[in-house]
Amino acid sequence: MINNNDNLLISGCYDRAIRFWRNHQNQWIFHQKLQICYYGVIISLSLNESENYLICLSEFENKIFVC
Repeated sequence: MINNNDNLLISGCYDRAIRFWRNHQNQWIFHQKLQICYYGVIISLSLNESENYLICLSEFENKIFVC
């Protein structure tokens, strides 16, 4: 997912981490990795309307994480 300013890409991966990428001169550069889920892959990511909270859902934990 990409934020409204088109300068931040957020991705989930099979290693159960969320990755943040910054747009620098039209290239996505890795910025940060957040290990949030321990029992399943991340299946959904969303930002709230003001983009100050990231919501993620993992495969097996039956929890919604808000970062």
